[in-house]
Amino acid sequence: MYWLKYGCNLCCQYGCQKGYCLKIKNIEQQDNEAFIYILEVFNEKVEKEFNEKKIGYLKNYFKKTLMHPVSRTNFNERKFFLDALDSMTIIEIEILGFLFNKNDKIQLKEISLPYDIYVIVGGVERLKSYGFLESITVAFQIGNGIDNRLIEKLNLSEFAIKFYKFCIE
Repeated sequence: MYWLKYGCNLCCQYGCQKGYCLKIKNIEQQDNEAFIYILEVFNEKVEKEFNEKKIGYLKNYFKKTLMHPVSRTNFNERKFFLDALDSMTIIEIEILGFLFNKNDKIQLKEISLPYDIYVIVGGVERLKSYGFLESITVAFQIGNGIDNRLIEKLNLSEFAIKFYKFCIE
């Protein structure tokens, strides 16, 4: 792993100030087949991605994979994280970040991001499909032109927190 410590874009983008180099595990700790598969899929996803922010999140994923080896027991979760990250939009990632920084459940309409509320609704629905959001309907209104999705309370699932810390943070 010498190349990671002394000159790659992946790790030294921060000038090693974050200490990633010191935390990288010996390559022998990786399950060889699982790691090679993750590495190949990761490479394909980075090559096709054009958004620099998203490439940064993919790099975070890979750094964490080097620090926390892939095994037979965590392979499916790691693959899910990589596939979810690849298919997510920056808007969905921003919604996750917004909710990550909240300590309590909030109503969907309280998510203050610079997007149309129904772009946020769409992002929330996709995040729910990944298992990243827990939602509670505290009231159900009929009539008055109120969209009940806007008043449901949301918070991140434990799975989402794990994803966020592994891929985004």
